[in-house]
Amino acid sequence: MAPNDTSFSAAPPTPETDPERLERAILSRLLSWQTMRGEVTFPCIPALADRYTQQVQGLARTLGQPFDAAALERLRTLVAQRLEEGYAASPYSQLLVRYQTVPGPEPQLSWKVETVVVSSEQQARHFLRYRPPEVHDRYPDAKVEAIAATLGDPENAPILDVGAGPGRNAIALARRGHPVVAIEPNGAMAQQLRTMVERSGQTVQILERNILDGEFDLARDRYGAILLTGVVPYFDQVDQLRLLFQKLAPALRPGGLLLFDAFVGVEGWVPTRLVREWGRVTDAYPLAMSELAAAIAGLPLVLVSDEDALAYEREHLSPEARQARPWFDRWASASRLFQLPGDRVPPVSLRWRVYERSSQS
Repeated sequence: MAPNDTSFSAAPPTPETDPERLERAILSRLLSWQTMRGEVTFPCIPALADRYTQQVQGLARTLGQPFDAAALERLRTLVAQRLEEGYAASPYSQLLVRYQTVPGPEPQLSWKVETVVVSSEQQARHFLRYRPPEVHDRYPDAKVEAIAATLGDPENAPILDVGAGPGRNAIALARRGHPVVAIEPNGAMAQQLRTMVERSGQTVQILERNILDGEFDLARDRYGAILLTGVVPYFDQVDQLRLLFQKLAPALRPGGLLLFDAFVGVEGWVPTRLVREWGRVTDAYPLAMSELAAAIAGLPLVLVSDEDALAYEREHLSPEARQARPWFDRWASASRLFQLPGDRVPPVSLRWRVYERSSQS
């Protein structure tokens, strides 16, 4: 057969008339007419790298351009790297995933994965806008007032409030007549504390310092009580928590009281990596019983009481105080950590722990 002989050419293509196939063909071509742009943010929790990757893949499928196997693995590696970077920089960092159409004969989606670091001070400013202390922090903790009532003459019972925040407890204690020293390391919170103290007309010594600063020394045998309210749930390393207790114990007078609240697990429960990372992000870091015991072991601190903080505050706060603090129930119940059905409770609870400094130290 001659090269140019067309007598035996292939049959012409068959016209497609099936409505469903034609619709799919139109939708496939429609991609080249679409412009897509968007972003998704995730908390920087390294334990969820695989889950986040699959969520992004699900979005890509919805947009009609899923990742192939090699691209998906590259995405997973990048997501894991960015999560680690963000988590190390700040518990409030976000993983930002952006996508947009890249123009061309066959438009493709371009993806960008980056970390947005949110500092503790930025988070504090957001927190103060969201929960203005003039509205939500007008009343002290009931347990703090109960401890103060056991200290005798207020003028002779100085109190150290570590991590004083906007001054809810410090101002109330100063109003009772206690000499109060308030330590607050966060610049935004320290400024709000100064404002609240000035408005109250009370006298509170304010120190904008990090209590764990090696060059920051506390006077020995000075305080009738030391408060750590809403502080321990920010500590995600037991060795750092132990350093804190080691520094505070000598500052108490013999017989002085250390009060703190902490999310403590039930007997035998140990938080997983995911639970720990999520607890750090939500300012509700959970401790196993053994970890709290290790942080206290060998120090001249004797446990006086261990109570459920949520139950205690519900029982002892006035109706006005409870109404002003709706955030407390949500936080103290650990519902920010776990969303469980009504017939289940979290494996942790917020505890009020009171320790007395022994005289033999």
